[in-house]
Amino acid sequence: MNEEVKEIFKTNKAYKLDDICKKIKTMSKEDIQKEIEELEKSINKRKNLLSNENFVKRAPENIVANEKQKLIEEEEKLFKLKN
Repeated sequence: MNEEVKEIFKTNKAYKLDDICKKIKTMSKEDIQKEIEELEKSINKRKNLLSNENFVKRAPENIVANEKQKLIEEEEKLFKLKN
């Protein structure tokens, strides 16, 4: 996976779906599959974390909101990679 694509996936500051779509076109099928697998794992972890009532009750509001936002972004990235 080229470095520019990695940067878009790793940092939310560069996050734009249009940018991701453009970069996906430059990725190999193997890189796309690897990224899909990593996103699926991360999404599952975030969903488990957010479904944990103790975490949601005890964590600071901004942390919970951040996790929810990251989940949304990862699900959008996954959708774009699969389609």
